[in-house]
Amino acid sequence: MEENSTAKPCTARCEFFRCGRRTLVFREGRPWCSFVNEPCTPESCAYVTCLRGKLIAGNKCGLTIRRITVENTTPNDYKLNIKLKNKYIKKIGDEDLV
Repeated sequence: MEENSTAKPCTARCEFFRCGRRTLVFREGRPWCSFVNEPCTPESCAYVTCLRGKLIAGNKCGLTIRRITVENTTPNDYKLNIKLKNKYIKKIGDEDLV
């Protein structure tokens, strides 16, 4: 998908990152997984969770995605066809309603 290409990988230093096994510790300033006794690699770990629920496929961070909105409607799409009697048109004084 196009959105996933702009997403950055999840990191263990993120404030919303949590280890599902609760084995994440920081040794010498580096994230360390005491379950496998190796440095923490969130890109390939199956126990990565996000407190905000923004983790997407491939352990990518959904908080880093910039959303693109496209306006598909124009003002001409909302043009109204109003049928009024001539006496009401004269009271309003609008020639566009004819």
